[in-house]
Amino acid sequence: MATKALSYILIVSALILLIAARCSHNNNSIKGVKITTYYDSCETADVYFGDQITIGDPNDRFMISLPYSWDIRETYTDTVYGMFAANFLSIPVELQERMALMVTGYETEMSGDDYFLNELKTLKKDDAVELMETGMVMIDERNCHWIMFHNSGEHKIFHLVVYVKNEKTNEIYILQSMTYDTENYKDRLCNLKRLVRSFEFVK
Repeated sequence: MATKALSYILIVSALILLIAARCSHNNNSIKGVKITTYYDSCETADVYFGDQITIGDPNDRFMISLPYSWDIRETYTDTVYGMFAANFLSIPVELQERMALMVTGYETEMSGDDYFLNELKTLKKDDAVELMETGMVMIDERNCHWIMFHNSGEHKIFHLVVYVKNEKTNEIYILQSMTYDTENYKDRLCNLKRLVRSFEFVK
């Protein structure tokens, strides 16, 4: 009996160590990037995007609602689907007022956790990127990772990327909100999350 109990304790301890090593958590960070509750706790302003249109990919795998007045451009191949929506492509908009949302879909055998950790590892190697915060958010009833970062160029662009994995189809969708450097860039990213939260897989 004591041997079985000891074996059970060793197995549980090994699993805990494995999970800790896999996620590379250190206090309140993942691979040195601060974990926050920003994306769930930020309050969206009463911003009006105007009339919205709900669209999806050509194979009816997902739907998302976007401002009707925005330019929406789509590209797709057999393995990749891309959508870029922005408020500045066809009309002049001041730099600080520009907003965009990009959706990119890939097929992958990786789990959502592993895909995110691999992306994080790649971003950390990019000298032109400064990682800021990361955390979890619920999208289409799925726990999803997100990360915020900005470029190091003359005009900073702040990105907030959400990774949504459909385990049934082995597809992952990257929802990337973008806005230029302003004093209220976090508020603007908060406003864009209203569009991100409309993303859902077609049942």
